[in-house]
Amino acid sequence: MYNKTLLCAGLALATALLLAACASPEQRAAYQQQQRYQAEQAQRALLAGLTAKCRQYGFQVGTTAFAQCLQQAEQQENINNAIRWQQDQQERQQLQDAFKPLIDFDKNTREQFKSIK
Repeated sequence: MYNKTLLCAGLALATALLLAACASPEQRAAYQQQQRYQAEQAQRALLAGLTAKCRQYGFQVGTTAFAQCLQQAEQQENINNAIRWQQDQQERQQLQDAFKPLIDFDKNTREQFKSIK
């Protein structure tokens, strides 16, 4: 599952970079604004989820205990994100290692064709 996710993310990033290279300044600004909006929406969704979790635990909104619950839940979310990021990096490295022989073969083949011309 992570390999598919990683591959899709890589393709999306590559596509975005290619499109950004061809985009006008207005298009790039609109894209950046959309990215900021999506990040804000994700942050709001995270806060809503954490708030719901703390309420389910029985904490009352506006209390010190509720604020501490939110802080601890956010810290745990950050830890989980860091773990997922590290796993993604390891999987990305595994993919790079797996494709290295193909990349090296391609480079060698190109060099051979250059020498023929």
